[in-house]
Amino acid sequence: MTALPLAVFDHPLWVYVALPLMGALVGWGTKLVAREMMFRPLEFRGLKDPWLGWQGQVPRRASKMAAIATETLVGKIFTARDLIDQVDADDLVRQLEGPLDEAVDEIVREVVESYRPGAWDALPHAVRQATLTRAHGVAPAALKRMMVDLREDADRVLDLKTLVVEALVRDKPLLNELFRELGHGAITLMIRAGLVFGFLIGCLQATVYGLTDNHWVLPAFGLLSGGLTDYLALQMIFSPQKPKRYLGFFVWQGQVHAQREQVSRDYARIVAGEILTPRAVINGVLNSPTADKLYALVTREVEQVIDQQAGLARPVLRLTVGDQRYGALKQRVADAVVARMPEHAQLLDAYAQEHVDVEGLIAERMALLSDDDYEGLLRPAFKDDEKVVVAVGALLGFLVGELQVLLITSLVH
Repeated sequence: MTALPLAVFDHPLWVYVALPLMGALVGWGTKLVAREMMFRPLEFRGLKDPWLGWQGQVPRRASKMAAIATETLVGKIFTARDLIDQVDADDLVRQLEGPLDEAVDEIVREVVESYRPGAWDALPHAVRQATLTRAHGVAPAALKRMMVDLREDADRVLDLKTLVVEALVRDKPLLNELFRELGHGAITLMIRAGLVFGFLIGCLQATVYGLTDNHWVLPAFGLLSGGLTDYLALQMIFSPQKPKRYLGFFVWQGQVHAQREQVSRDYARIVAGEILTPRAVINGVLNSPTADKLYALVTREVEQVIDQQAGLARPVLRLTVGDQRYGALKQRVADAVVARMPEHAQLLDAYAQEHVDVEGLIAERMALLSDDDYEGLLRPAFKDDEKVVVAVGALLGFLVGELQVLLITSLVH
């Protein structure tokens, strides 16, 4: 039987040693490229007509990424009601007692002066003191009742989904930071896996090249190394969800699931420290499209207090000043209360930082998520442009293979 005409390893030894090392380099390098393609650049670079360029897949899909993260965060992890439930109304009133009394003094004086300039100072001191004392007495109870109403209507008054989405879309570096932190372990795995898979494919490449002496083997395996290692590494990030034994001894679990506890802590830290800060939530309540619901709630409570305080004298007041002016009085007081709410946001911010544990709440609730819901936080960042990432890796591997051909032919022949 005639042997096949194979040119068996007739190149210098360094060629066959270099090929696995180059394969490892290709596998490692294409993963670094894949990582950067996920996050950079923040804005599109290149020509849009014709489309020739790139924008990091996370910032390019900022609205979608933010919406997906928020869909899981708000509703499946916690709600606006959960945040407000952490506020103790009695404790809040005690903390705000001084500023609340000052605000009451200013509002009472302002309302009286608005109807007759100089009237407040013209009142006897005893009358002024009695009026303020009575107002100070009803303000804490009114605030507590308002907290109860706010708790019952929390999801309509505080639109957390809009708050989070707008924050992430507006601040793309923050969006990148969120997904970088969540995917840190997975990205590290992807890069290391590229190194190992690239080396193994390089060993196969060296063997086939040594047996065939066909230069097309080099770019072909470069393409395989660049593309296949990207694909395999991306799959290892998420699969399987539970630890699974392979070949009877090798146990593997998708990296994001294996590091779930750490990922949950990182996610909670970033969301609580950068997105749902007390100041951001308070500003969201006061300035969002749903703020009118809060102001309506405040107005209703203020008008109720005035009616209760008027008591039996209310018919006489209406008869004396008229229904229209009595209604205007209630509205003026309510407007004065609403106008001062932003001024006291800093006090609420300080209270919330000390008493509202958003980070702990998120970390605790994330532990209760199903595997699919938890995976849904990260998967779009890695999977939406998977085909593009694999194709770029394959192209880079092919070009490196061509470079290998040029180097070998120029140095050996």
